Amino acid sequence: TPGSVHHCIWSVIARVAGPSNPDVAKVYSSVVRTELINLDEADGWIHLVSVCDTSRETTVVVNTAARNNDPVTRFGETLGSLEELGRELVALWVINRQRDSVELLKQFAEAVPRALVHVVRNGHWGAEAKFELFNESNVRRELVEGRGGKSVTLPDLADRVADYKRPRRIVLCDGALPRTAMGKLDKEALRKMLGVDEKAI
Repeated sequence: TPGSVHHCIWSVIARVAGPSNPDVAKVYSSVVRTELINLDEADGWIHLVSVCDTSRETTVVVNTAARNNDPVTRFGETLGSLEELGRELVALWVINRQRDSVELLKQFAEAVPRALVHVVRNGHWGAEAKFELFNESNVRRELVEGRGGKSVTLPDLADRVADYKRPRRIVLCDGALPRTAMGKLDKEALRKMLGVDEKAI
């Protein structure tokens, strides 16, 4: 379950990646604490809960490869103990336009009913209207937005901006962003809200 969207993303100092996705661990290991955990086995899920328990002041991001949900279906109930730890489980689910992508989302949401799921339509695969299988589905109405999640579209930035201008962080917030008296974005207040330094914004 990728991401913690705590209505705003705070600092991430623990990141979990599976052995099928080792490059993720390599990329982030120099920046944040990173662990490889095998989420194809029950012991991996128990270890994940342990990481969440011992890292209570941090956001734990789990990055998994796009594939079947069999491990989630078999072991996802382990995540129910996060509630006892006072941890919120938030999934940031990147979806494409294919039926199997919607089906995988449905399986996940049913296997982990306590998760708050935000769905990101990947603009690389087309405009928002082209995601009609998801847009018109009961999965969106009942399992995502019906449980308080959001459906957002991430534009295909590759064709629109230079590499150095691409965002390194995407933040989902409830309500308005802080503004100055002149109506401009209050970057200092936003930095404080997100807990980041000047380089980030």
